[in-house]
Amino acid sequence: MRAFYALVDDILTWEEFEEEVFSINPDPHDEESENLAAAEVAEKYGRLHLKISELNSKPTLNFFFCKIIEIGPVIEFKRDDNTPGVVRRVLTGDETGEAVLVFFDEKVSGTEEIAVGDVVLYKSYSGDEVKYDGTKYLLIQYADILAKVVETDKI
Repeated sequence: MRAFYALVDDILTWEEFEEEVFSINPDPHDEESENLAAAEVAEKYGRLHLKISELNSKPTLNFFFCKIIEIGPVIEFKRDDNTPGVVRRVLTGDETGEAVLVFFDEKVSGTEEIAVGDVVLYKSYSGDEVKYDGTKYLLIQYADILAKVVETDKI
């Protein structure tokens, strides 16, 4: 239930969220029904699947569909403590804007399954707007690819 609360934590307190969830599902011992009710509350506030232009409202957790525009190279680096790491940036967009998704370490392997032109569902944690070379980007760190959208005849 907390994951769904994170979708609306910028507009509801935990107590308000809990009250709405329990008004839909009064049985606190039925976790599956509780999660469905929590999803219903998030959807009521339009937060289950956002558009890129809506990500600036900064709830803790976001879900959104987008198209892969560009996939950057895997870049190896050393952290301050001298441990190795890898990072990959993926430029995505929808009809409302663009977002740069940043994948670190084990999350980079998930980017091997996608290609330019794919439509995917992402889970991300808050974004920051940055301006680089005259272009505004939404930078989203710690993104997870939840699903790749394919036509059913291609499965």
